Amino acid sequence: INLLFNQEVLAATNALKQIENSYLSLLNNMAGFKRFSSDINKENFETFSKNNLAFNNTVRSLTWINVVDHADREEFEASQKEVHGESYFIWEFSEDGSIVKAKPREQYHIVELIEPYNEYKVAVGYVIDNDDNRINAVNYSLENKSPALTSLVSLVYSEENPLSVTLYDSSFTEGQIDGYFAVLIR
Repeated sequence: INLLFNQEVLAATNALKQIENSYLSLLNNMAGFKRFSSDINKENFETFSKNNLAFNNTVRSLTWINVVDHADREEFEASQKEVHGESYFIWEFSEDGSIVKAKPREQYHIVELIEPYNEYKVAVGYVIDNDDNRINAVNYSLENKSPALTSLVSLVYSEENPLSVTLYDSSFTEGQIDGYFAVLIR
């Protein structure tokens, strides 16, 4: 019985390692995409994401989270209206759970791009800063320059609020943080 148990544990460990390697490979692909793209925009992110989502059926979505200083908020918001439409705004949840314009803060971590877009576009503009689970993972990724996984989080795009875990990885340009890739796992 002990041998059978050890074999099952070993098989489960190997399966978990394969899953982990698949997500880390996806994050490496995203980092490579960022390094070799002069500009992350809606079109090239969509193309990149479609190719990668096709081979990862356990991934719910891929996301680019931009880091925006308060001084740049108006300019950023105006540029995003050109991409996502005039109804775009930077938002968060109020205490009663309704969607409101994000309160001023020194810096924002904003969902800028998400794929598949048509399914999850409601999340665009969302500021993750008020969600301790998400911002703790983002901060861990920044401080350790390594991927970080949230515990279960409620997703913002649906009234049913399905649960998911999110894997964040920080992205740097010339040593400065410019955003995070996020992989939402089913």
